[in-house]
Amino acid sequence: MAHGAQNTVNEKWKVVLGTLLNRSDPLAKKVISAYSFTAKYATNFKNICSFNADHIEAAAILLGFNVRADNKKLYKNLKVLSDRVVLKIESLFETTCLDCGELYCNNLSDTPPL
Repeated sequence: MAHGAQNTVNEKWKVVLGTLLNRSDPLAKKVISAYSFTAKYATNFKNICSFNADHIEAAAILLGFNVRADNKKLYKNLKVLSDRVVLKIESLFETTCLDCGELYCNNLSDTPPL
């Protein structure tokens, strides 16, 4: 990827993270702030896992996940929820399909597939 194109991608990813931060409550904001678009999945996963359940649930709710039903936790394993949070954030970044070359991007209002 050309240097100019990479800068454009980085700016778009910064906008995505900035939008999330602007919509976040204080608990979710800490989790979203721990995500780095320059880091690999494993690093981001580790960073998100370092938060307690209240923080991770707040971020998950911001991202559109249902985390409780009838006052019972739907995600009893925080690592699974942390994984979903990282993957949802990454799904908001614009990307190009390797098979067809089409540009696509999910929106925050999209229903999570899992």
